[in-house]
Amino acid sequence: MTRRLRIAGWSLAALFVVIGAWTMVQHSVSQGAGEEWSLIASTNDPGTRHGHTLTFDVFNHQLLLFGGDAGTGSYQNDLWAFPLPGGPWTLLTPAGTPPPVRTGQSAVWDDSRRELLVFG
Repeated sequence: MTRRLRIAGWSLAALFVVIGAWTMVQHSVSQGAGEEWSLIASTNDPGTRHGHTLTFDVFNHQLLLFGGDAGTGSYQNDLWAFPLPGGPWTLLTPAGTPPPVRTGQSAVWDDSRRELLVFG
């Protein structure tokens, strides 16, 4: 499958994950063990998405997916977690007011404060 607008994440456990795909195609999650790839089955996923961010939460050993475009110009501000190594996806509902909907932003996980910082 041709992939574009993809997002990649890296964990301290040397697990490499690729999330994203062609617009209007569901996310796929793969892990690399040496030079061998295998698909991780995921359920309840965030759905079609591009322009989102993917960060790694070291404390909880999970990927965090934020925002993006659902493929129809429908910008999102939702936050999803994918615990490694095998999920499943969970929609998170942090306290407080979420950032406005957006796509193409940047994000980083702050280990010391245990929080996701979003810019753009």
